[in-house]
Amino acid sequence: NEFYFGTQYYHRYSLDSDLDTFALRLLYGHPMEGFKLGGEIELAYRSEENETSNNEDLLFGDRAIHTNLPFGAYLQHLNLFPFMYPYDSKYWEALFKGSLSGAVDDSEVAFTMWSGFIFAGDNKLEHRLVDPFLGSGSIDLDGDVKGWRIGGELWLRSPLAENFSLPILLKVDYSKKTREGDAMGTGFWAGESFDYENGDRVFQVEAGGGLDMGLNKGTRIAAGIYYNYIENKNDFVLNESAPGVFGIYDHSKYPENREHRVILRLAGESEFAPEIAMRMGLSIFYGYVKENFRFNFTDGIVPTEDKTSLDGHHWGIG
Repeated sequence: NEFYFGTQYYHRYSLDSDLDTFALRLLYGHPMEGFKLGGEIELAYRSEENETSNNEDLLFGDRAIHTNLPFGAYLQHLNLFPFMYPYDSKYWEALFKGSLSGAVDDSEVAFTMWSGFIFAGDNKLEHRLVDPFLGSGSIDLDGDVKGWRIGGELWLRSPLAENFSLPILLKVDYSKKTREGDAMGTGFWAGESFDYENGDRVFQVEAGGGLDMGLNKGTRIAAGIYYNYIENKNDFVLNESAPGVFGIYDHSKYPENREHRVILRLAGESEFAPEIAMRMGLSIFYGYVKENFRFNFTDGIVPTEDKTSLDGHHWGIG
């Protein structure tokens, strides 16, 4: 809702997200002197598409249509970047995982590591403009997508007494994905060149432990409390240039999200017969969140900087 000269105008927004994944996984296990060695290879094809649309109400009842608008906070009343970034990406991803588990003295231990990378990626961002005053135009940004991930997990269970043990978990995971593209504009954007880069980085650490107790034959209960740190950084930088002019639309750390989360997990298992068992679980979390949205624009004449900070919390039950 905007106000032009005292009149209220209504804009309509549409956001659509599609994801398709096809994966082939090969698993291997081998006993080795009291330990178990495991391996996994996954080859996946992923298709990811986000599409945004703005139906803008103009003066005198005219309307303008923007599809996949790449200027973000520069046009604040049309900015959908806080909800999703537009892209159309297709790529292959190879993932590798290895694990080793067994007994060390009276304790059980399991260690797992994984890594992966993106290859043969293709990325598009197609912007369309239909405006009764400015005319029509398009920017078909074409490029690639690349990225990688790495992580590991250590799990340890130490006995404290008969049918009573202490499980401990430490998990670390990091992933990075970058989309990019460039294009020459047409129509309203004719004579201008564009290039952009959109990055997404996620870092997580989870650590904690609990108690695991056997009540009787075939019945166990467990409870644990864990700390989860989540850091997510997004950015979108668009460069626009034409003979004698340029513009840089820099959405660095848009947003930069940090969350400190506490998780309580409860679990139980009861065996009614050798062939039948019932398992139940409950997970409750509460997280304190801090987000920063930062936008910088420069055209060599009047630079603009905008920073918005949000604090709040997430919680959930599953």
